[in-house]
Amino acid sequence: RALCLLTIVGFCVATYGLFTRHAWWEPVAVASAALGLVTLLPYWFAATHGGVPSGEATWNAFVHVLMIGGIFVLLTVPQLEQWVERHVMGPS
Repeated sequence: RALCLLTIVGFCVATYGLFTRHAWWEPVAVASAALGLVTLLPYWFAATHGGVPSGEATWNAFVHVLMIGGIFVLLTVPQLEQWVERHVMGPS
C-alpha cells in the first residue's frame, strides 16, 4: 500500500508541475510510472496468493502495465514527447 500511495503522490506532483508549466514534471511522471511498475509485483503476488482469482489479478496487473507502458512511450519517444510539448506545454 505504501508503494501505491507513493506512486499516486508522484503522479499528483507531476500533474501539478505540468499545469504550472515547470520543466521537472516529465522526469517525475516517468519516475512515478517506474515506481508503479515496481508496485505491481508485490500486488500481483499478494493478490494471486491471497484469494483473488488468478485471472482477475493478472488482468488487473496487465491493464496497469499497458497504462504504464503508454506513459513511458509518450514521454520517452522523441516525436511523441515533442507532441506533448506542443499541445500541453505550448502557449495557452
